[in-house]
Amino acid sequence: MSAPTTVLPNLAELEWFVRLVYADAPPSSIFGYGSRVIGEVRGSWGSATSLDAYVAQLRALAECPGLDSVWHRNTTLRALPGAGERGKSVHSLSIPCLNLDGDIAGPRHKREPFNANGEPQDPLPASADEIRALFAETGLPEPSYWVDSGGGLNPYWLPDKPIPLATPEELAYGTKFAGRWHAVAHHVWQKNRRHLDTTRDLARVMRVPGSVNRKCVQEGVQEALCRVVGGGGRKYTYQELEDALTAAEARWNITGGRPFAYIPSQASSGGTALPWLTPPTSPPTAGGVPAAPVAADGSPLPAPPGLPAIPLVEDAERRFTMAEAEAFCAPTLEKLANSRHGHGRNNLLNDAACVMRRFRGSHWTDEQIVERLMGLAQQCGTLADKGEEQCLATIRSGLSTPADWMATRVPDAPPATAPGIPQQWTPGPQVDPVDALMAKMLDRDALDHVPLPKHLIRDVLALESECWCIGVPGGFKSFVALDWACHIATGLDWRGKPVHRGRVVYVAAEGRRGLPLRVKAWEATYGRRVEDVRFLPEPVQAGDPSAWSVLIEACRRLMPVLIVLDTQARITVGLEESSATAMGLFVEAVRKLKEATGACVLVVHHIGRNGEDARGSSALDGAQDTEIRVDRPTKKKERSALTATISMDKQKDDDETTRFPIQLDVVDLGTDPDTGRPLSSLALRPWNPFVDPTPVHTPDFVANLATAQHDALTALLDHGDEADGATRTELRAWINERRKEVDQKPIPKGTLASALVKLIDNGLVEKLSLNRVMATDLARQWTRPKSS
Repeated sequence: MSAPTTVLPNLAELEWFVRLVYADAPPSSIFGYGSRVIGEVRGSWGSATSLDAYVAQLRALAECPGLDSVWHRNTTLRALPGAGERGKSVHSLSIPCLNLDGDIAGPRHKREPFNANGEPQDPLPASADEIRALFAETGLPEPSYWVDSGGGLNPYWLPDKPIPLATPEELAYGTKFAGRWHAVAHHVWQKNRRHLDTTRDLARVMRVPGSVNRKCVQEGVQEALCRVVGGGGRKYTYQELEDALTAAEARWNITGGRPFAYIPSQASSGGTALPWLTPPTSPPTAGGVPAAPVAADGSPLPAPPGLPAIPLVEDAERRFTMAEAEAFCAPTLEKLANSRHGHGRNNLLNDAACVMRRFRGSHWTDEQIVERLMGLAQQCGTLADKGEEQCLATIRSGLSTPADWMATRVPDAPPATAPGIPQQWTPGPQVDPVDALMAKMLDRDALDHVPLPKHLIRDVLALESECWCIGVPGGFKSFVALDWACHIATGLDWRGKPVHRGRVVYVAAEGRRGLPLRVKAWEATYGRRVEDVRFLPEPVQAGDPSAWSVLIEACRRLMPVLIVLDTQARITVGLEESSATAMGLFVEAVRKLKEATGACVLVVHHIGRNGEDARGSSALDGAQDTEIRVDRPTKKKERSALTATISMDKQKDDDETTRFPIQLDVVDLGTDPDTGRPLSSLALRPWNPFVDPTPVHTPDFVANLATAQHDALTALLDHGDEADGATRTELRAWINERRKEVDQKPIPKGTLASALVKLIDNGLVEKLSLNRVMATDLARQWTRPKSS
């Protein structure tokens, strides 16, 4: 049969669907798509840097003859992939939609009864009706839309905001969430002896509505239109998706999932969680109903004929009787009540507070919620583990987290209580200190629940960490600390690095002089007003337990994500810097401040006489999670250029090789009204990715590679094939041949294996197979030192 002239016969539906799905994608998103020529097995890939360009490029495919498929990528990308490349899962920036790939048995999807090993295979569902029946059994929420792919029936769920994948933590949670979503459906399909294609891969592509499916058209199969065939268009909050998924997992006894929506929150205006729990910046949609997509000129884009309209509903409410509110909260509360692993219980307590915050004032008072959650904390052992103060701080943090909707109470029967959930908290007997210590010990299962470090500024500062920023007097270290504080408070990326926005407490222990001008200079440079920083223009002495406890309580109430102590010398008056005992007391004071708030505590300190380490006792070096050095040139001519370099001297959990060159500018701030003298201050010049060098994690082959790693990588670069690398046996032979020449012992197999693991982890070597490795492009970019 002859194919129609275009693979995209319904451009109106295509644009409507694409703008609906991707309208709220992060501003920096890259949009990927694919197409394939009739008769070919592999597709070709393209991408666009804006939604308008994405629509235009997809529409342009209508003019390409001979195509059999057009696909859209389920996730947006964080950067442009290489020419003709699809981009991997790790390149994903957000998940605008969730879906399942419901293939139907037929001429386009043939599945043999036995695989290549002679083992039986489950067949595909026989019809769209069977797919709907299988889906109904999963317990997952009703899809936003059903899409007929021309060879199957695919349910789509639209979050009210794309699920972010910008940070490593978000990528890990988002990846796992997509896998959990697929796992529920896969379980039901498998239980009914049916095959379901996977959609857990974040790089997955799906046919775009408005296109035709010409798969197997050369074999005489009739082409079919891919189109939206049903669904009410509802958009779900992340909490609704998570609650529904958790319920479905419980229904089928699927274990191993971890909720991505409940993350211990850090505070901004009393508490804010990761981006997916913050209120949307655009007008929210009410009652789970999405806003209509808009065209390139901003005008509403109407649904094409025959497609479901997307109404706008304002001021919708979530109405709950007391019984319904109890039922809504019960799964999370019971999970806390039945928990037995010490480290994860504090997270579960925060989860419970986050759920119950939706019912504050409508169903329960704050006092009632606190009493109930403290009762659960006592029941599961969290109270004995963390103590009353920490438990109360966790509950307050969860209650202050912004919610995307709040409940309205409606009359009903007397309130029901979830089984096994105590209503009142009463102080229990004195806890045995040995039992309390044992409760803090983690078994192997509990280690899996230890949360990963969360970045405050990616690759620079982390939440819940103790950091030092060191430099010589007049070396710009305080300007750098203030720059970090202002970026975090305003949510601006710092030199291309994403930040976790939140409140900052800045202890300007050297006094208020100069501080207002520095802040005004930053605001004038970046065009933002610094609203969420609390400056304390006086020192608080760490050696005074009473004064320090007041600072801790003030910060606990403010719940900042960053606390700056500028400088160490001004807050440790009377403590001998060279004394390990005195500095040990200061380190403990910093730790208590971190533990009470979960913040990054950043201490600004002077550099020692050796010009390398922090001044004073080496006790500081052992306590630091991070040490960052700011180096300003020493020669007078170079100093006048107002430049410096920020270096990562120590990072417990991150790369230490990144360097940030910085330039400061003099900012004119008018004149002093009293004296008539000009006013000015300095501010770090904004990073320009088109002018400034991009900080990259570059391996330093001299300083950072152990001997075995150096020998292995050198041999691989000298002798390995660029395309096929080398086997481990070949690599060991090359290394030992060189070592023999210089009278060194041969490299043991175990040492080589460990060295290769480290090189693979650092991105310098790629594992091609069980016994074959290859040097990566990153390793080939750098000139290694000459062999001695």
